[in-house]
Amino acid sequence: MRKENLTEKLNRLLQSEDVVNFTYTKKNGETRHARGTKKPSAIIAVNEDALPKGTGTPKTGVITYFDLDKEAWRALQETSLVSIETKESLEMNLV
Repeated sequence: MRKENLTEKLNRLLQSEDVVNFTYTKKNGETRHARGTKKPSAIIAVNEDALPKGTGTPKTGVITYFDLDKEAWRALQETSLVSIETKESLEMNLV
């Protein structure tokens, strides 16, 4: 079985979780801590008009997500992803 890489894991979590906390490096070099989702029910709870209208074609090497703090769609380069804060990693920090 092939191990899931960080980008694949983020994409999977964004589809299945109401809130995903992750960190990436912005184009200007700043570190950005984001709270995002792609889960329709979570997006509707924040802004019912924010669901994508069309099907669109995903860009290679880019991750899109709905930013729960900004209440808007954002994107980041896959290569700029630094970490994902999962329930497991948060529990490990408490030990």
